[in-house]
Amino acid sequence: MLDYFLTIGNERIDNFGSLTWNDDIESFTTILNFTSQIPLNIGRQIALNNGDEQLLRCIITDRNYDRNLIFSYTAHDFGFYLSQNEIVRQCRGNIDTEIRRILESVNIPVGRIENVRGTVKNIYKDKTVKDVLTDLLNLATGQTGFNYTVDCRLGEVNIRPYRLINDLQGDLSNDIQINSGDNLGNVTITNSMQSMKNRILVVTGNEQNTRISAREFDQTSIERFGLLQEIISADNEQGNFNILARTRLREANRITTTITVDLLGDDRIQKGVLIPIEDERVNINGIYLVRTSEHKVENGQHTVHCELALEE
Repeated sequence: MLDYFLTIGNERIDNFGSLTWNDDIESFTTILNFTSQIPLNIGRQIALNNGDEQLLRCIITDRNYDRNLIFSYTAHDFGFYLSQNEIVRQCRGNIDTEIRRILESVNIPVGRIENVRGTVKNIYKDKTVKDVLTDLLNLATGQTGFNYTVDCRLGEVNIRPYRLINDLQGDLSNDIQINSGDNLGNVTITNSMQSMKNRILVVTGNEQNTRISAREFDQTSIERFGLLQEIISADNEQGNFNILARTRLREANRITTTITVDLLGDDRIQKGVLIPIEDERVNINGIYLVRTSEHKVENGQHTVHCELALEE
């Protein structure tokens, strides 16, 4: 059912023009764009809803308008504050605990933090909260094997591993829903080896005393594609170096397949979710990671344009 509207406090706003929201797995922020004839102040909180469900809670960060007083607004969810606040902090101990303390220090509410394990020993200076969280989650990935996504859509920070949605539903009309993953619009596929790595070295120590603490490689890949080596600098607090090297090799030792696709809209499609996609004409059939999503509601139709990557 398509019933999208905006709210400021308890006031419902139905009088708006174009409406889009987008995210990117490299960013912690979801961005909402809309037009309206209603003048709204910078800094106002605004929410996007679909029926009884709130989808986004944002801060209006930008406004422009013309002589006809048509206002164009850009609003960011609370991930905006992760990018705008710099900190100085010594992190030592459990990664989950350090993340919670950092978020509390900049007055950002903490929601769910799932399966973030491992330890850290590092000093961060003049870094944004986003940069520090990115580094801490990379450390956690190296120690657990999980990849994580950060979601700030509803006024709090939630961190979780990638998760599967296998029942995509798109609104063909207000009365008819169909499976979005089986009804694709425009599809473009790109294959590339430019980011491939087939040998990973983990080095520890300092400038005077550096040693290789872990090594993982794929000889078959090296013989086929040539040597593509990556060196990861780590400290002694980062846990099992073999897991770190093995996890990175598994991620990087592949020809990447990137798919851009148009789907009927499903509000659950966002960065960091895994969705099943099948199209025999272009030979795609599998579980794909949503790297970017751009939702658009216009003329009673909800569509989403996605960049997907094959998840193995």
